[in-house]
Amino acid sequence: MVSSPYVFSSTDISAQRVTIERFDAVSPDTMPQVVTDDAATNASFLMLGGRADPNGGNPDRLHDGTVGRSADDPRASFFFAQRTEGGKIAIDLGKLTKIQKIRTFSRHGGPRAPQVYTVYGYATADRLTRSQLQKIPAESSEPRTSAAWQRIASVDTCSVADSAQTSSQTGWGGTHVVTIDLAKTSDHFSELRYLLFDIQRTESNDPFGNTFYQEIDVCDGNKYTPIPIDQRPIEIVFDPSAASPALQEWVETTLTPICETWYPKLVQMLPGEGFTAPRHVDIIFQPGSGVAATSGTTIYCDIPWFEQNRDGEAAGAVIHELVHVVQQYREEPGRKSNPAWLVEGLTDYIRWFIYEPKPRPIRIDPDRAKYTDSYQVTATFLQYVLKKYDAELIVKLNTVMREGRYTPEVWSEWTGRTLDELWAEFADSLRRKTSQLNQTNWVDHIVPVERTCPVGYAVRENPSFPSVALVDLRNVLVNAAVGADTLSAGVDASYYAMPAEVEYPEEAKTLDQLAERFLKLALETGEHVPDFVDAYYGPSTWRTLAKEANRTPEAIETDTRQLLSAIRAIRQQLDLIASGNSTADTATSGSSPSCEPNDFSDLAALLSMLEHASPRSLPMLRLRVLFLEKQTLAMLVCLRIQQGDLPAFDAEIREIYDITAPAYSDEQFDTALRQLEAVLPQVPDSPEATLAQRYQFAATQVAIPVEKYDAVFQKAIKVARQKCREKIPNLPENESFEVEYVHGVPWGAYAWYQGNYRTKIQVNLSDGLPISSPVGLATHEGYPGHHVYYSLVEQQLVHRFGWLEHSMMVLYSPQAVLAEGAATLAPEMAFPGEEAMRFERDQLAPIAGIAPEAVEQWYRINQAARGFRAIGVEQARRYLLAGNASKEEKERRIAEISEWTRQHSFRNSFNPNFLDTYRSYIATYTIGEDLLSQQLEKLNAGTDQPERRWNYYRQILSTPLVPSLFTAP
Repeated sequence: MVSSPYVFSSTDISAQRVTIERFDAVSPDTMPQVVTDDAATNASFLMLGGRADPNGGNPDRLHDGTVGRSADDPRASFFFAQRTEGGKIAIDLGKLTKIQKIRTFSRHGGPRAPQVYTVYGYATADRLTRSQLQKIPAESSEPRTSAAWQRIASVDTCSVADSAQTSSQTGWGGTHVVTIDLAKTSDHFSELRYLLFDIQRTESNDPFGNTFYQEIDVCDGNKYTPIPIDQRPIEIVFDPSAASPALQEWVETTLTPICETWYPKLVQMLPGEGFTAPRHVDIIFQPGSGVAATSGTTIYCDIPWFEQNRDGEAAGAVIHELVHVVQQYREEPGRKSNPAWLVEGLTDYIRWFIYEPKPRPIRIDPDRAKYTDSYQVTATFLQYVLKKYDAELIVKLNTVMREGRYTPEVWSEWTGRTLDELWAEFADSLRRKTSQLNQTNWVDHIVPVERTCPVGYAVRENPSFPSVALVDLRNVLVNAAVGADTLSAGVDASYYAMPAEVEYPEEAKTLDQLAERFLKLALETGEHVPDFVDAYYGPSTWRTLAKEANRTPEAIETDTRQLLSAIRAIRQQLDLIASGNSTADTATSGSSPSCEPNDFSDLAALLSMLEHASPRSLPMLRLRVLFLEKQTLAMLVCLRIQQGDLPAFDAEIREIYDITAPAYSDEQFDTALRQLEAVLPQVPDSPEATLAQRYQFAATQVAIPVEKYDAVFQKAIKVARQKCREKIPNLPENESFEVEYVHGVPWGAYAWYQGNYRTKIQVNLSDGLPISSPVGLATHEGYPGHHVYYSLVEQQLVHRFGWLEHSMMVLYSPQAVLAEGAATLAPEMAFPGEEAMRFERDQLAPIAGIAPEAVEQWYRINQAARGFRAIGVEQARRYLLAGNASKEEKERRIAEISEWTRQHSFRNSFNPNFLDTYRSYIATYTIGEDLLSQQLEKLNAGTDQPERRWNYYRQILSTPLVPSLFTAP
């Protein structure tokens, strides 16, 4: 055991005593003991920031009175996810408390043992909202008043543990105990209600550096009897502070009484032996939550959606999420996984058949739907089974799902019918109810389409294609799968139908199910592959289940391989049908109609046809399955890489990104260097200045003062948005974004898509950002870059076509090539030629206080510097070719490439940590831009034809293409 007490200096807020102790093992006789009757026993522990590791316990582990059974006991610990920077935990003691000591325990065999955190206190008798808790003050000169956050202490046990370690095998490991003694501090800390721990990871270079915390004790000299959870009062706390006054009033007068009345009812509807539903629920209103989502006991509601629907479905949406809070289905070791379709179906059953006085009617196609379709489809199926076979069905399902005992066999046990048999009965009942509808002659019939299409359309038979399966057209229209802008008077009905002579493969009807499977596997992959899921706005329960599944990468890989095989089987059959070589009657099906090209080599014809295609037409089915195949293959490769199977550079970008990277020579960059040298200015009074110094001098002449950057950036965004909306008139009316400035991140800017056409754009604000930065970031991240791309994908592919796989943006995938390529091309689209320079010189420079001639000079420098566009790709190639090389070999390569970089790329410092994390992703920018630029030229849509160029740019952004289609012969 090593003990090393120390006292903070007088510059700290107070001189409280902090003692750090480290034990090589749990020593009951010598180490401080965890207590079970302290002031934190009945407190509320909330995670305010960060992401909990799915392998660990929840924050309640921090006051359960235990320190785990071994040095590596993740389920008994709470810790933040790997490759994250930590997070924040708040403790609500329930009342003002005179704290004497705070003691924190952590335990692990390695770098997850030390503790690094800052703890704050808040003195108030009132309960704070979550948003108030999240407003942590700066550590500098916060006024020390009784009603503000106060920094109590900063703790870092790494250095103490490191200097006192007894052996190299032990290292930082063991049990770390930190005691913060507040008994002798000033009266300023005499009473506190809230504590907030801002926790950092122990080692920035170690992705597994987040500490295993076992316990946080808060002692005030009194003993507290633990209150059973089921005896604690139910508390629902609403936080609509970010919403409009009208929505705030609705929350107070309408939603609050509904939730206070219905939450206890929901608890009674879903009982469980030995189970107590959460007694505290937070309901937070914020933009970008995708209608609503639940995480643990917190419900997030999307402000714009609730503003529009507060008099309609808004309350029902919250009831749906409250059911999720009550369910609390957790996947523990030894328990079976619950199917997400059933979780959501049960939730929607309670909403639509119990809460809602009149269930919203839903059209279900008995020939295409399945009980796994989730939500209202599954809910309606449950209602059928409940009424016909078992009135206790919901209670029984909830019991076995909460206990992890659900299997498909329970349906036979309870009803005497298998799940498939029950669905067949249900489907037959639907057919009987709609038999009269099915007998209608749909030729020359006006088809009324609900909601999505506000007007009827005349369906005409095509004489050149007489055998048309109009029943397929009817299903498409009646189910509102086609948007209002899809049909037009001049478009033939056969455009949307499939030839009746061709028996489409049965697997093609299961694409929705395979897309759902892809999404769930991708979410699970994201739990192991950092940054894999760049954006997700699909069903929130799927994300929760993925976090709780705790499956190994090997198990996920096995399922991914099976999914890839199924997708490829469908693709092969669809290709055969398109070529006229299917097993169907080729005498009639061998010649496809002109609206369904046999191949995708003519991208112009394909894009033109897709403007009016149905999601169920053959070309769209083929594109959809091709997209899924490429995305699934990328996921499979990422899983292999995560397990240490590192492919060669060229194989990696081919299999993940569906592209090929050209090889670049040093001579190419030497030439670019000479071109750049010719336009760089000399540094005054420094004739011997290096090229890097000359470049830096030029950059300082156009550097935007930090305090003026927001004004310049907002101007650039406003103009870029105006230009974009003129060229893309079908951009969603309610699209929007918010800008947030951050520091200390490895990227210049990032567009975090939130769903519902909303994006958060974060800008890494630092000294010296040049005048070209606002236009570059406004267009790349906003208009017409990432924000527009994501919005069009959601509008066209998710809402119009119903393709749920596009409710996720996978970072390491072919989709990233088009996303980054379009974003990299975006500045030239919005400000072609020298228009960007003129805009920066004439409109932005005056705001920033920069001389016009400096802007012109900087433009010439940037034009010459384009010769270095591909330098990052070549760095990645040379570094990643090391593969699984030894540490010595990798160090040699790092030194070699670093030297090469210093000679050739004064603007780009080689970062092996970036490549270790993102690997070959850097290739998506330049190669993606080149692919799009070359394709636009082939489409006769060069910079000299702006209207045609914008039209094809928009079509490419809203179509499920893959990069290899751009390089097809």
